[in-house]
Amino acid sequence: MYPGFPHLNGSLVPRFQPPVQAPVLISQVPTDSKGKLSLPTPLELKKASEAQISKDSSEKKPVITEHQDSENSPEWPNGEERREYVLGNEPLKWKETKWAWRSSGRQAHNGRRVEQRNCLGVFSCANAVCGRLIRPKTDPSARKNQLHNGCRLCHSPIVQIACQARSYHYETSNNGVIYSVWEHSGIHSHERPPGGRLSVAEQEAVDAQVTRNPTALVHALRTGDTFPGSVPLPEISGTLANPQVARYQVGQSQARLGISPPAASKGGLAVLKSLFDLQQEFKTPFIINSSIHGPAFLTFQTPFMRTTLEKSVDSWNDQTPGNHLMARHGFVTDGDHSFFREVLYTWILRQDIAHHRPHFRHIQETVVKYLQLKGLEFEPKYLLHVFDFSAAQRSAHAAEYAEAVITMTPGFYNLTKASQENEHAAYLEQALQAERGCSFHFWQSAERITSNSALVPSAKAAEFNLHLRILEDKATSRAEFDKTIVTLNSEYPNIVNWLSWWLRPTFRSLIFPAYSSLDPSIAIQVPRTSNPAEHSHSLLHHSVGSDQDLIPGIKKLFLHVKELESQYNSIKDGHYNPGPPRAYRPPGKPKWDENDGRAPDTEAALGLALNTAPNSHDLSVDLSTINRNLLHSYNWQSPNSCFVDNGLEIWFRAYSSWSSDSRAAFLACIPSHTFLSCLFHHYERRLKQLSTEASITTITQNLSMMQTMTLDRIFNKWQLYSDKNAYGCAKTWLSHAVIDGNPSTEIQEYFGLTHHTVRECKNGHQFSVPISQAPEVWFTVNNRDMNAAHITFGDHVTTSNYFQHYIPRSRGGNYAGGTTPVHLLPVEQCLDPSCTAQSPISSVSTHWPQIFNLNADVVRVDPHKLRFENTFSIPDQNGGVTYELVGRVRHINGNHFVSQVRFGGRCHSYNDMENGGRLILSDNPHLLEEKDDLLSVCYIYNRSSSKKQTSRLAAEIIADYESEIPVVSITIPVVSITDSPSPGPVLAPMPTAPQEVLNFSTNSDLDSYPEEAYNLCDSCQLSQPNPSRPFKSLTVTCTLCERIWHEDCVSMDGADMSLDDTWACPACIHPHGGRWDKVMLGTFILLKPKPSARFYPAKVLGRSSPIQVHVEWYNDNIYQADDDPLVTISVFTPNQCLHAKYCDTFFEYTKENLGAIKWPVRLEEDAADKHDYSNTDIRKILEGSYGAVLEIMLGTRDHPIVPLYNNWIKNRSHSVKMITQHQFKFTQQFKLDVLPGDLSLIDPFLQYLHHDTKNSKVYVESHWIHNVASVLFRLAILRGYLGRQPCDDEQIFYLAYTSSIAADSDIAPDDVYYDAKKGTIDRLLTLPEIAMAASGSIHTMGVHLSLGREVDKQDLLTRTQFVEARTASGSLYAFFNTTASGMAGGPHFVRNHRIELLVHAGRIEDRERPKPRPRGKAAKDLVPKGVRVIKPAAALPSLKRSHEVKELSEGLRRSKRNKMD
Repeated sequence: MYPGFPHLNGSLVPRFQPPVQAPVLISQVPTDSKGKLSLPTPLELKKASEAQISKDSSEKKPVITEHQDSENSPEWPNGEERREYVLGNEPLKWKETKWAWRSSGRQAHNGRRVEQRNCLGVFSCANAVCGRLIRPKTDPSARKNQLHNGCRLCHSPIVQIACQARSYHYETSNNGVIYSVWEHSGIHSHERPPGGRLSVAEQEAVDAQVTRNPTALVHALRTGDTFPGSVPLPEISGTLANPQVARYQVGQSQARLGISPPAASKGGLAVLKSLFDLQQEFKTPFIINSSIHGPAFLTFQTPFMRTTLEKSVDSWNDQTPGNHLMARHGFVTDGDHSFFREVLYTWILRQDIAHHRPHFRHIQETVVKYLQLKGLEFEPKYLLHVFDFSAAQRSAHAAEYAEAVITMTPGFYNLTKASQENEHAAYLEQALQAERGCSFHFWQSAERITSNSALVPSAKAAEFNLHLRILEDKATSRAEFDKTIVTLNSEYPNIVNWLSWWLRPTFRSLIFPAYSSLDPSIAIQVPRTSNPAEHSHSLLHHSVGSDQDLIPGIKKLFLHVKELESQYNSIKDGHYNPGPPRAYRPPGKPKWDENDGRAPDTEAALGLALNTAPNSHDLSVDLSTINRNLLHSYNWQSPNSCFVDNGLEIWFRAYSSWSSDSRAAFLACIPSHTFLSCLFHHYERRLKQLSTEASITTITQNLSMMQTMTLDRIFNKWQLYSDKNAYGCAKTWLSHAVIDGNPSTEIQEYFGLTHHTVRECKNGHQFSVPISQAPEVWFTVNNRDMNAAHITFGDHVTTSNYFQHYIPRSRGGNYAGGTTPVHLLPVEQCLDPSCTAQSPISSVSTHWPQIFNLNADVVRVDPHKLRFENTFSIPDQNGGVTYELVGRVRHINGNHFVSQVRFGGRCHSYNDMENGGRLILSDNPHLLEEKDDLLSVCYIYNRSSSKKQTSRLAAEIIADYESEIPVVSITIPVVSITDSPSPGPVLAPMPTAPQEVLNFSTNSDLDSYPEEAYNLCDSCQLSQPNPSRPFKSLTVTCTLCERIWHEDCVSMDGADMSLDDTWACPACIHPHGGRWDKVMLGTFILLKPKPSARFYPAKVLGRSSPIQVHVEWYNDNIYQADDDPLVTISVFTPNQCLHAKYCDTFFEYTKENLGAIKWPVRLEEDAADKHDYSNTDIRKILEGSYGAVLEIMLGTRDHPIVPLYNNWIKNRSHSVKMITQHQFKFTQQFKLDVLPGDLSLIDPFLQYLHHDTKNSKVYVESHWIHNVASVLFRLAILRGYLGRQPCDDEQIFYLAYTSSIAADSDIAPDDVYYDAKKGTIDRLLTLPEIAMAASGSIHTMGVHLSLGREVDKQDLLTRTQFVEARTASGSLYAFFNTTASGMAGGPHFVRNHRIELLVHAGRIEDRERPKPRPRGKAAKDLVPKGVRVIKPAAALPSLKRSHEVKELSEGLRRSKRNKMD
């Protein structure tokens, strides 16, 4: 019998069929199966005892109510149940069940707030044939992915069967004793979800199996054995059919039992017993055929194996999309020589044709009978087999194929003997259409031939492989094939005999498409290798061993078949999902150390030793550089890849210096969905290729693949640049690589700096608080700290000098470089609940990354300011952290990145456009220490010390910080902060310890304003020219304080100032927290990254001196051409920033010189129509509110908006024009700040209301739907923004109703909604809106201009709260509990495809065009009898587009546009 493996979602799942071969076990592998198989009965679990609870409060017995279903087990509770234990004495897993639960937080229950968990029900495949059950995941996003991905077996959609059951978890007290309580409420009316954690009883059952056979392999425990007490693990729980889960649970059991992991062992020979007793023992048909006197064989098959064989026939007719491309059909045949000492499955005495035929005979007969049963027409593909190149197997298959066709040929035996022989020969030839060879065996053989240079010269190995690829290419014609054979025979004469063997007619047709008789359309649907059958042999040996005696071997084979059947059923029933097939891993080559005295004995080693032997006198040469492929790197790709290649290369050199343990630990914890996983597994493959001396082709393919994947992420996923020809930044993409996929902080800390503060109050309470920022991937040397280092260490400052007195800083703030020193963070309240003292910072710890990325900005400004050393340390009290320089990236020629790296103790240069992308060894050992005239962009260090954290006391940091502040003996103007007005700037001496933003150098003319400016302009009061410069007396007015100054008395930073320019005086700029800071800090302004660039938004972070303002470019700017800044933070002057904020120049801004930003689709108007915007959460809110809104429209449900609208429209004209105007004004009474994209989702629901109200007995006027319903739907969306429940809808209504604020006299103080009626709902601007607001005041020649917007359909703004509810005093509004149902309930919303089509076509109403209505009695006659009219009854005819009706639904606007067209 042949085990088979159908591909389920790309994974191998066991399946079976007949055998072949002599003293050999032959396995047959069909490669597809469908059909629902029954789930093995799970182990029955003991029900919890209902014995009386002991008076001893510590006794662990649950309290189970009398309402508990007697048929329920503790793992599957149903109905009302309660469990109660004394706190701290709860038994293990006392409240865990196997239902799928999701916590909904703390809810009200029986007068207390308790944790409530809701049952998630179960997912079921919508395909009735499949019907697979799937366990819902607890994470909402994961459940969403489950529904999106569908069934993993048949790829059909899956549906969720909801459940209303709940469980409650809380603590209570009784007579002073605290109890833990678990309550269950509700009925689970759905099937039990598969999978889930093991219960206590199931764990005990696993322990029992591990105890009885502690040395068994996990696979053996899954299979079971023939001795009493054996229970295969899948019979305990279906999840244990998953090998991975079984390994984990057995490991946990061994840990509980104190048993060491088992070691593999082989079974011995057993005494032969009677074959006749086996069938009675199995109780299931297994030995189905045998022969002793003729060809000796035994054939084994269970009903499951026969069913699987028949399903392989059905798979050919499966019409599932893509099924024909999955290579999942046919049978795979192979022999197993080692399970029995003789044979297995189909037991055959010899490996000749006669002994193989019974195996194929059984397969063919089974298939033919099934085809006849199903009434299917015979085709050769149904008997198709994949072989290795055994002539006996192939001939036996052809002979039995011919016999099978003969049985389906009526009248065959009525033919003459000669005709029968001719027909039989034709059938043998036809058998070629149902045969395929194993290509893997061919390429294994070819690889061995290629590795022998005596047969194939090394220089021609690549060309030889190319010729073989042509032979096996399905597009190769016979003429091309024959021509290639001639070439191979002439150019490689030593392989003629090898090639002749493969060109035998029987083998040639099996392996080479040019001579294959197999239909190409069939060929793509079957495997190209017999490896699945070989894998089944491996599984068999792994589970029950090898070298078996006959009878014990048959018993163990039977157990193995049953285990595979259990695994197959568990997959079908959803207990686990098999992983994807593993890629082929070539066998590893033995490694030997260079210094073990072994002479080179391969061609590669000999060539290497001869060509790259190091100088025997040069002991500094690192042997790791001997590998000739070590210098191979990424070659330049068009149109531009240098900014990617250098980052990839320099990080690889850093990673290659990690220890093997460090690399393994990092790869084990990094999430697989992140880009870092992709990148560093690529690095690991590259290291293995270097260590195994892989071919240059393999290495190049690996490098090129990583280049392509990185460029795809940069341009398509991260969308850092809109132009594929853009010159990217070598640093920016690395920052995105670290955060892609949102890996944990522990992973990001491998590449970025983080700080923790330790706070301690006066009462001794200590707690550690992380600085809530993402790790700082690019470290920037702080100018202020750099200047201080120069004061301490002189002109030549090194990285060791800089970090010796390192001041920890957090990003953002008004201190130097737009940062905030960590020790200056505000004092916080002690976290101890019993303590009210303040907790200042007592120490600061810094976590240093493994790869330390240093910006070289300080060097680009002044190349003599800092010297980056090859090695430096960061000290603390317990040693220090040490770094070694890996390399640096340089920017040359204004448009190209290159790098210099150090490894193996030597320096190398790298330019991806030269030398084929290979590194060039440098003779200069100090290459990286040389100054390079502003060319360095960044320096990359690798941490060489195991220590990765330093800690400094706050007192030490403060001492260093204050000692670095120079005392400057000048006076600066400060603006008086007293209540009385001041006639002018007040002179004040500079403090001895000034704020950091004032600590600028006094040696630079640009860093201070002339002292005479303050005196002269203040004393002369501008009544006379400046006495020192009487020839120039122009004045300039400060934009902020409106004081007037002499233009030549103040430094203008080289700008040509005039009366029309925006400008801030020294008195407004100098003080920390002065007028300039209050106006500018934290705002977005438009600036140019480069003089020739367009304007883009940037955020003002802070100032490091009076003339240096640090701004951060908005992360979602879309830079054009060469606009991209080299750094994310740039420096401008205060007046440049002020000019950008208040600029009102007519011709400075144009449509052409304004840049663009990414614009989330959720902020785009008409997003649903223009960009197919959809939001599942908002749609659920609208669908949940629809029934209530419909009842309000029909008058069957009360709502405060109904009388409000009636009063509003009551005394107004019912003309179309007035209704239109009042409609717009009515919505103005509410503050309904809904995101534009979400607003566009309301339109279909208005159309549904038109349709449903028309079909009711209540006539509803159109303007009621346009006015009232649209307001109600928007209120429902606001509820979703606030995260509230429908019971809070009335409070939200009054919060949004702004007219109630003015009518204070109408609100009674004791009104329960008093705070809501006086409160409001404020919208919180999103970051894209704030950035866009930087262009909000640009008007040129009466035309309003703004930044360009590129809609990002993937950005749904995941921010959890877009609005805030506040009281009249400005505090957050506190919602109170009510019993109101709100806008929930009512008729269930049902989608109507016809209405959806109407909405898509632009029709807002599914009714005839309104006609003029008569007045008086005639008007009443128009209303059908029995139909109630909702007043006012003014119909809404077609409307003209105007500014006043912009609040109408977009469906109405589309309708009008269609008419205008």
